[in-house]
Amino acid sequence: MNILLVGLVVAVLPATAELRQNLNAAQITIYTSFEQAPPDALMTNLQHEVESIMEPAGLQFEWRTLGPDSANHVSVELVVVTFKGSCEVGPPPLRYEDGPLGRTHTSDGEVLPFVEVDCNRLRGFLSTSLAAFEADQRQHVLGRAAARVLAHELFHVLLRTRKHGSFGVAKSCHTVHDLLADTFRFEPKEQQLLRQTRTRLLSETAEETSPAPVQ
Repeated sequence: MNILLVGLVVAVLPATAELRQNLNAAQITIYTSFEQAPPDALMTNLQHEVESIMEPAGLQFEWRTLGPDSANHVSVELVVVTFKGSCEVGPPPLRYEDGPLGRTHTSDGEVLPFVEVDCNRLRGFLSTSLAAFEADQRQHVLGRAAARVLAHELFHVLLRTRKHGSFGVAKSCHTVHDLLADTFRFEPKEQQLLRQTRTRLLSETAEETSPAPVQ
């Protein structure tokens, strides 16, 4: 973990041309790593739902697969997301431990840009309700649910906070209905906090790309 962190910190050091290109978008790079290769349908719905949830805050995302060349890419902000278990719809796992569906790593009380989403737990948690959907809709629904878990963890990372909201995506516990409902979003208070994050990212990027005085 420490080696990976060092490599990715290099990726956010100044590279003026690329950072200027992302200045207005405040683009955040999400690096994904899967224990088992995900279906295309899951990735499509995962990305779409995360971007839809974050759209009111003006945040935009670039999705990349975590690999050896990750440190060569420059980002305004980055998050590394590991998906544990199988994210493919099928029979629920015979065994899965109770626990959080997602988690964000911390060190000495500080929030780190490393997130885990446990697909086995998610499939087990949703198994009964998923079966009520048409077979060709289940992967779409699972991808959307995983995106909501991820969006919650991104809230912690982007705001650098361990606190939760009282309602919506930022609340500490999600129900089956929350994850499967047609719409599940951040409350206005949390949307405002995320908009402030966008302002922070733009400010930090502007500092990195400002010309240095010469004599």
